[in-house]
Amino acid sequence: MRTWPEEMIELGLPDPGTPGQSARKSVGDMRACDHGTHEESGSILPLTPDEWRDAVMSTVETPADRAAECEPPMREQVSAGPQLEGSYTSRMPRENGTESGDSDPSSRYPVDSVVNASRVLLMFREVSQLTVGQVATELGVARSTAHRLLTTLQSQGLLHQAAARQAYRPGPALVELGASVVGASDLRHRVRPLLERLNAETGETTHLLVLLGTEVLFVDGVEGRHAIRAAPRIGARELAHTSAAGKVLLASLPLDELRYRYPKNRLVGGTANAVTSRAALESELDATREQGYGINRSESETDLCAISVALRDPGRGHALGAISVSGPASRMDHRVEEIANQLLEVSAAFSD
Repeated sequence: MRTWPEEMIELGLPDPGTPGQSARKSVGDMRACDHGTHEESGSILPLTPDEWRDAVMSTVETPADRAAECEPPMREQVSAGPQLEGSYTSRMPRENGTESGDSDPSSRYPVDSVVNASRVLLMFREVSQLTVGQVATELGVARSTAHRLLTTLQSQGLLHQAAARQAYRPGPALVELGASVVGASDLRHRVRPLLERLNAETGETTHLLVLLGTEVLFVDGVEGRHAIRAAPRIGARELAHTSAAGKVLLASLPLDELRYRYPKNRLVGGTANAVTSRAALESELDATREQGYGINRSESETDLCAISVALRDPGRGHALGAISVSGPASRMDHRVEEIANQLLEVSAAFSD
């Protein structure tokens, strides 16, 4: 003999009778949610115990079911950075019935403002400066939207505009970001044999350096063989205007970019031999460009002499970094021209 299912008893539903007996019961589907709305529908059906169980259990909801029905569509907010167009993405259903916010990263909808900002920065792979019109055309957006993107990137130091209505160039933060990657990139491996070659030829300490704002970062180095020698300074920073490598890298910048990095005429840092004004630095950089190499004559440290040349991108010609040879001034001063020629030869080989 079939018995009334225990699940129905737990739900407080009475036994409709014995099997074979036609019972007519009202099945109500009452649903409520936090918004205070109710939906009620009912029907009078002749049901067996098993049919009652299936019908009632199909209408029983869990708290999660009710929350999912009652809450408004979810929207994901981008928490970091300024709010731009597209800084929100909705969880939108797809053809397979799942949501865009599921666990598969490849299925998520991109944040339009982040995509556009990334595209702006990647445009520097082809050009050295950008205008509002170029960005608007490339992204297919209004000039006002392009202008907001550019000014937002500028506010974070990723772009630089020397003056109003002029083109935008890579900013110091973007340069520093690139330089931080350089230390672990192919450049370091490509330059390492050149540092070892110069070290063997000169007997002095050699370094690879990159420009970070108004400083240079020592990326790699090979220590000299002499008892008294310059110590390798991998990971250290030094003021660019007091450094041989800093001078050749600053000399590769446009004048407006140089003045953006040095907005004041007065310069501080270094020894008494270091330049103390932007005007003097600009004159020093003119000489650096003319001779093709930079010299540090005890400007960063007493009794330290260094000579440096830029390493240029073979395709585009811009400076990727600089290599230097350094040692005690008492030993290096009379070797400046000799070592400069060795550096220039290595730099030419790198750029070929």
